[in-house]
Amino acid sequence: MNIDEYREDLESEIKNAALSSGSGTATAFAEKITKLMQEAEYLNGDFQESFFAGNHPNDKRKKFQVDGWLQDETDNSIILFIVHHTDGGENMTKTLAEDNFKKLEAFADAILTTELEKNIDESTSTAELAEILKESQSRDEKIKFFLLTNAKRSLTLKELKKFFVRGKEIECQVWDIERIFNVYNSMQVREPVKINFAEYGGGLPCLKAANAGDECESFLCIIPGKILADIYEKYGSRLLEGNVRSFLSTKRAVNKEIRRTILNKPEKFFAFNNGIAATAKQLEIKTRNGGIFITEATDFQIVNGGQTTALLLHAKIKDKSSLEKVFVQMKLTKIGEMPADAQEKLIEEISRSSNSQNKVSEADFFSTHPFHVEMEKISRRIFAPAQAGVQYQTKWFYERARGQYVQEQIKMTKAQQKKFQRENPKSQVMAKTDFAKFRMSWQEKPEVVSKGAQANFTDFAKEIGAAWEKNHAQFNEYYFKETVALAIIFHAVEKIISAQAWYKNSYRANIVTYSLAIFHHSFKKKFPNDELNLLAVWRDQKMPADFAEIFETITFAVNNFITGERPITNVTQWCKQAACWEKMKDFLQIELPETFSRWLADKNLLKDEKKSAVETQQTSFEVDAQKKILSFSGETWKKVFNDASARKLIALDERTAISTAIKIPNKIPAPFQCEKLLRLLERLEENGLTYSPDVEN
Repeated sequence: MNIDEYREDLESEIKNAALSSGSGTATAFAEKITKLMQEAEYLNGDFQESFFAGNHPNDKRKKFQVDGWLQDETDNSIILFIVHHTDGGENMTKTLAEDNFKKLEAFADAILTTELEKNIDESTSTAELAEILKESQSRDEKIKFFLLTNAKRSLTLKELKKFFVRGKEIECQVWDIERIFNVYNSMQVREPVKINFAEYGGGLPCLKAANAGDECESFLCIIPGKILADIYEKYGSRLLEGNVRSFLSTKRAVNKEIRRTILNKPEKFFAFNNGIAATAKQLEIKTRNGGIFITEATDFQIVNGGQTTALLLHAKIKDKSSLEKVFVQMKLTKIGEMPADAQEKLIEEISRSSNSQNKVSEADFFSTHPFHVEMEKISRRIFAPAQAGVQYQTKWFYERARGQYVQEQIKMTKAQQKKFQRENPKSQVMAKTDFAKFRMSWQEKPEVVSKGAQANFTDFAKEIGAAWEKNHAQFNEYYFKETVALAIIFHAVEKIISAQAWYKNSYRANIVTYSLAIFHHSFKKKFPNDELNLLAVWRDQKMPADFAEIFETITFAVNNFITGERPITNVTQWCKQAACWEKMKDFLQIELPETFSRWLADKNLLKDEKKSAVETQQTSFEVDAQKKILSFSGETWKKVFNDASARKLIALDERTAISTAIKIPNKIPAPFQCEKLLRLLERLEENGLTYSPDVEN
């Protein structure tokens, strides 16, 4: 795909999104691009729509405008956005870019030097932005200006004039269509982070610690804290893609201790801290004065020590620490040449082992959890019912990994791509974070959803991890169809909100999740012994008119509640509090009409449908397990038996199962035996013994 094709596809997506949500094209464009930037790790926070324009109170000739904002959690900077969306043909010139940045400059200056906030509706996110900007001055937080545009950068746009707010220079970034396209392309095949350590004093001194043949070789290194903070500031959480933990806050006990050491005893940091673990696909190593130095690392990822890394940057930016006396020990493992899937699995194993010093649940490694694989399989297998007047069926594409939707089309012909896109429309692609958002809203956890995509997904992952261990067959076609129904309702509610006269382009994300939660809460209160027939929504592929009428009432009430009297001035922060949801449940009394009973599901029929779905799913798991067991020959199973017996790793009830497996292909293990054999293989792998399939299925 070239840039013109991408722009054409993007514009089509923006128009459909604007039509679907009821928002303007500029808003839909900003939401789409900031989401892309979040996924690519250029932003770490949720975009807040906030259109506000006018003239500077002290100079009417100066026009101001702001279209949105975001508080980046990486460095706690405040980013103001302005959107320049064109119908085509226009280039983003130096003059045009500077005119846009002048509007942001005028807005920030007006907020900080006048009483402009008195003219801002207190129920809007612009009022919240004004408050954050004023508070940022006492905390010395950085302000940035981002221009988002679908225009192409002109040749005249090389360097911009400098912009200042209260005497401080502002970092300005132009995100034109070419830059956006480059980010999009890099995400289809993840752009590796390449660190040139030679720039930092000639490289990192190291010792070769171990060599595991073709798989990997490991080095022990000493990395100055300043270098670690610098590269984290430059690349952000892209360095932590293989990490299972994220930086939470300096309030956690361990984080407080690390920070205290950095500030008060920096020379003892190396002795006190466990250090970090990292991986790289390629290393450039040079020998000098009898020692070896790593001068370059390609696809560098920190798999353990993300909090240590983030705290070093925090100390540099917030505490103004020089970090000159801070040194960090690093275990760096070079991954050998192997298929991409094998590389990812090895990195996951290194990450799992590196984090074993702390309690880490399986849910923390959720990106490779079998739940994802199963949802992906189901989404590729089942068709949604055809909508009225349409002569073909479509699928809801579950994107287990970033860029899957595009990756699946790379080797297709134009005709094949057209067929694929007709069966899998972009509007029906579900990212795993969106999947979590729909589910957690329905599970009445809007305060968690309001914390942002990643925080919500982490909580969702923990719940799924625990539920999967209890009964993985509950995550079946029925569960997937229910989730699609919730997606349909979620998007319909977004559109309802945007069409309301009371809506002031603020807090839509919070209003939607709280509206779904209070709707479900009210339903259970009204019909305690029944369930909502979500499969009716799946069958129709649209939200019933009855629902739309109810949600018009609910969304209005929710908006008034979250923007009304509250203990916390900041609305988005209030929505993140459990107290907000608890108070809303008591305060909002939503009465569902008796006619709503038509959407109740027959309990007995529902019970039978769910039971059937569980049984079908269990059969599917059994077939998969049997396939895996039969991929090993009888001779291999004999070796497995000998190895397990020698190490006393085989349970008594597994001996019968493995005695049957040894006789493959003359005898086939039963499904329950296959599950025992899989557990045995996992146990052996935990003890360093792995076996490769040697039979074609």
